[in-house]
Amino acid sequence: MKQTIKTELKRFAILLLIDILLIGGWVICHDSNSLVMFISTLPVPFVINLFIIPFMYLIKKEYVYMIFVNAFITPIMFSLFWMWNIEIQRHLFMEEWLFDVNGQEYSISYHTNDNEEKMFWLYRLDAVGSWSEDRGTFSLRKDTVFFNSIDSATIYYIYKDYLYDFISPYDLRRKRTDIHQMIKVKKRY
Repeated sequence: MKQTIKTELKRFAILLLIDILLIGGWVICHDSNSLVMFISTLPVPFVINLFIIPFMYLIKKEYVYMIFVNAFITPIMFSLFWMWNIEIQRHLFMEEWLFDVNGQEYSISYHTNDNEEKMFWLYRLDAVGSWSEDRGTFSLRKDTVFFNSIDSATIYYIYKDYLYDFISPYDLRRKRTDIHQMIKVKKRY
């Protein structure tokens, strides 16, 4: 009896290892930023396992329960791998800073997209969520990041954990042109 349980656990561990290799490899090779792709592929591991069950019933009946349990575990594994891949991509290819101006929190981030365009985004953060304020291109020169706005002629930059020459687009719409000379920023990624 003990030998049977031990053997079954070994077989289930091998099945999980195969799942980890297949699902992990698939997630790494595909674009993890697409929510549509995530939603459309989430049920695929479950359905594949359900299609395997009748064949396993004909070949080895004792494996059917493992495949059935695996059908519920693989979508969870898929979701976890997908989220981990997004976090890894953020840490590798994105930089983000948080800062505060007159009690209003902002986030500025950049990454290089697939077309090698260097884009940045500025968001105003509040209790409801985040609101896009500005976007544009960025350039790196030594240890300074320059942000060139697409919507206006605004250029600001980050040097040694400080943001210089920042004018909030929110303030510009309200006809305020206060240039905040030096703002302390906190690097998130």
